Amino acid sequence: MSVVLTIDRLVLDDWTGGSADAALVRAAVEQELARLVSSAPPDFGSGGAVPSLSAANVDWPPKAEAAAAGQHIARAVHGVLGGGAAIPAAPPAGRPA
Repeated sequence: MSVVLTIDRLVLDDWTGGSADAALVRAAVEQELARLVSSAPPDFGSGGAVPSLSAANVDWPPKAEAAAAGQHIARAVHGVLGGGAAIPAAPPAGRPA
């Protein structure tokens, strides 16, 4: 199965990280979303494109690291895609599984 997901815009309200963290957040979202989709593929039925989806608000602790924020965002996106049953969170970046 091949999945192409394009996120045109990601809004981070109340993000205390600097703009330099944007690349780290993006990388964390990509990595965690790939892990989630391979662990519990969404049921796309007959396939097709979806013009837009809105994920639920994502809350993270104040001063959250970019990697943790990215993981929370990926889990919200996976949930709105109809990903399978709950999947344990990935270990924090830089820590062994």
